[in-house]
Amino acid sequence: MQAQTHNGGVAEATTPAADLRLVSVEHLKKIHRDLDACQKVIWLAGCRPRVPNGFDPSYVTDAQERLKEIEALLAEQPQADQTPPPITCEQIQKFMTGGDCPKSGALGECAAIWRNDSRWTAALYIWDASFYDSTAVAKWFHKLGAIDVFIGHTLYCTNNGDRNGEVAEGGARQWLVEFSTREVPHAN
Repeated sequence: MQAQTHNGGVAEATTPAADLRLVSVEHLKKIHRDLDACQKVIWLAGCRPRVPNGFDPSYVTDAQERLKEIEALLAEQPQADQTPPPITCEQIQKFMTGGDCPKSGALGECAAIWRNDSRWTAALYIWDASFYDSTAVAKWFHKLGAIDVFIGHTLYCTNNGDRNGEVAEGGARQWLVEFSTREVPHAN
């Protein structure tokens, strides 16, 4: 793997993306612990020239450098995107419940809104078995400032338990509403 160091900081990988893998912080901590233990054992066993048949001292110094790199990575705090959603669950709830908390007899609920690049996704759970008006839902989002709106009905989801368009518990239907608040280029 090639690396470049900028301004005396941690080396930046220049490896092609296809050769990169995600490693959890927990896994990185385990690697650090094991590498630290190995370099200490090598040092205690003895290095040349102090111990004639000892280890090459570069094993220890190289390991210490890698440990510093791992420590720098562990010290980095991920930069959470602090951009608030342009449309909130509370705003959508007003359309679904008339402004009340979701309760029996309500159209449903907006469970979450998250960002993926320049687009947002709202997870709506439709409780009313007779409601299928996706145009009305799109109008809610347009009224709140969305420009591009795409609505999909989840038919099957391993994580959520959706089967044939319904969540296993209670029969609600998940609609995922993707939207943006600025113009998004479309494929021709």
